[in-house]
Amino acid sequence: MRRINRLITALLILLSAAGIVLAVLFLKKEQELETERQTRVAKLSAQLQPLNEKRNEWQAQNKEWQNRLAEKKKGKSCILLSFDNMSETLYETMFDMMDQYNFRATFALRNGIVPSWEEGYLTSEEFDEMMRRGWEYALSIGEMPEPSLDEEEDRDYREEQESESETEQGGKPESFQSRINDALASLEAAGMELPTTILCTAEQYEEIGETVLARKGFQMAGVIDEESFPSIAGKGDFIWRIDCGLYKQKDVDIETVLSVAIDNSESVAISINEVVKISKDASYDLSLMKFSSLLNYLKGQEEQGRINVLTYSEYYQYQEEQEREYEALTAEYAAFRQEMNSDMAALDAMEQEIVEEARSTEGHDTAGEAGVTEAQDTMEAESAEEQEQY
Repeated sequence: MRRINRLITALLILLSAAGIVLAVLFLKKEQELETERQTRVAKLSAQLQPLNEKRNEWQAQNKEWQNRLAEKKKGKSCILLSFDNMSETLYETMFDMMDQYNFRATFALRNGIVPSWEEGYLTSEEFDEMMRRGWEYALSIGEMPEPSLDEEEDRDYREEQESESETEQGGKPESFQSRINDALASLEAAGMELPTTILCTAEQYEEIGETVLARKGFQMAGVIDEESFPSIAGKGDFIWRIDCGLYKQKDVDIETVLSVAIDNSESVAISINEVVKISKDASYDLSLMKFSSLLNYLKGQEEQGRINVLTYSEYYQYQEEQEREYEALTAEYAAFRQEMNSDMAALDAMEQEIVEEARSTEGHDTAGEAGVTEAQDTMEAESAEEQEQY
């Protein structure tokens, strides 16, 4: 009995030893297969790596193109300044202060009145100097300013002008269109170049419409908004309507409003009636202090390269140039995409050829087939990620 037990024990030991040996041999074989598989994966990856690097190059170039297009389409924020004023303070105050910052603006020849029309208004010499410095004039239709009057007399004067306007032509106010015609005729008779910008109220703009304004040679209309400072919208079908905020003494700090617009790459037009040392009519004029603060702010933003301070016609030209450059850049990008897609297709074909060749040389070797599959899966995942990005 003991003998049988010893035999059984010995047999069990032999079987255990054999199992251990087989396990060791199996693990060794698996290790060899894994090593072989990793070697083949590394070899195949090395063959595919140049293709992947080329794809990455195309992807980086494509991203650069997209950034260039986005920046060009967005453009730089533009700030347009205009003055519905032709009194002597236009030259002595607004022009003089802005010239120190190398800024230019658009001012209104109200009702077609030409320089040197009357004492207290812009002279021909002052007008010529402003033109040489890059300023430009627009047309506006409304009451004439009377800077020599004090506040109370000025208010009476404006009420009188409004009353006279309402009683013209048998008690009916003269139409906005006819007043434009008279003003343009006055400028033309004086031998002046007709303006391409008109500054008007929303009511005036709606009365005449963009089609009629375009027929009269206007390219832009600055439509005064006394309540807010809206961002400039896109060009219309016939004329560029620019909603223009009226900046006056009672308004809150405009710099906060402009900062938000500039951060969003939006452009804003600002109109000012009168700049005086001390504000007398907070609903009409602006103090020197607030005007100086605005100019300092704009200069700081300009020096940082964040804005352009432009006249109306400069803004029109800037937008036209931006559009032409964007179209040209888009055409270049289309050619780039065609070249990129063609090369990417060639890279895909080369990759497939390398993979097929690796599979054909491996035959039915399980480790080799697994290595090819792993390398191919890795490359396909990377390729899919790149395709999604561009």
